Amino acid sequence: MKVCILKKAALLSFFLILAFSDISFGQNISVTATVDKNNLTLEDSLQLSIVIKGSKNTPPPQLPSLPDFRVTSAGTSSSTQYINTQRSVSITYNYRLRPMNTGTILIGPAKVQINGKNYSPQPITVEVQVSTNSATNKNKVAFVEASLSSKKAYLGEQLVYTFRLFHRVEAKNLDLRLPFDKAWFSKEDLGEPKTYIKVVNGLQYHVQELSIALFPLKKGLVEIPSSIIELDLYQRAKTRSRHDPFDQFFRDPFFSQGVQVGNSLHMAGQVGTDAAGVAPNDLVEQMSLAYGHVQNVLAEFNATMDNIVDETWFVTDIDECMGQVEALFAERQRRYGKIPEVSQTLVQVAGLVDPSFKIEIKCIAITD
Repeated sequence: MKVCILKKAALLSFFLILAFSDISFGQNISVTATVDKNNLTLEDSLQLSIVIKGSKNTPPPQLPSLPDFRVTSAGTSSSTQYINTQRSVSITYNYRLRPMNTGTILIGPAKVQINGKNYSPQPITVEVQVSTNSATNKNKVAFVEASLSSKKAYLGEQLVYTFRLFHRVEAKNLDLRLPFDKAWFSKEDLGEPKTYIKVVNGLQYHVQELSIALFPLKKGLVEIPSSIIELDLYQRAKTRSRHDPFDQFFRDPFFSQGVQVGNSLHMAGQVGTDAAGVAPNDLVEQMSLAYGHVQNVLAEFNATMDNIVDETWFVTDIDECMGQVEALFAERQRRYGKIPEVSQTLVQVAGLVDPSFKIEIKCIAITD
């Protein structure tokens, strides 16, 4: 009886408060499709993003047939950008694709219908390879293993199949599927899953272990198919100043300055405080300091400003913001080191956590 090494997949997936219509006048409608990687293994997943520019009032795209992937929705996002006083709107539909087969796979064009007209992006080709499990699990934040009590058994004799998940970071939303062939085995659960701590290569892991009894129903050689686990892994970082008056509040483990899900890094909103935890009165200075804190969070995940793909500004006074827009964008460009190519959204709020705060910046980054 052969046993395959288990595959794992980590699944790991605004609006401008002003009176604008959903279609941006003077902006041509376009539909593009991108993926976050085009080379992957059966253990990986990729994100397919379909971006519709020129309108935010559109139905979801009609996806092509994707028999080589397991497809789940990864949410939507919309944005409003201002470039040289020109306004543009867009909506992005995200999908998580987990490969089921290896080889060169074509992701066909989706279909989007807007005002009775059909739009389709270009197809995308990705390469899926068999994972190289010969590498050691040393230093991995999570990995899985499986074992079978024996590779030989008589009809009706109990075999124990054990699946273990090892993780050093927080794991949530676990979905485990054990696709045993009912023609070959009957199965019974062996109690509730076990949880314990185990040291591997000098590193401490949390282990979740599940055991199942298998009873062979007929003679022959059979391969137990790969089991699949999908889960969200959360890697947290805290980078607030020790002088920050809100440090005690944000040090609570409930809060985090950054959470990584797959290769997507979601950062908490950053405000413009200096090393003493004081917010200057000037809006441009606050914005610059806030971006400095964003850079610190990115550094915790070995990322830079180049990894940012989306940002949201929460401001308490939209008139003050628009009155200093040139100075704000000049300082923003200095912080990025270039003209940033990111989606940006501006939101006016009634107030932030401290009355002295004028702006809070929240970013999303894609890491390597």
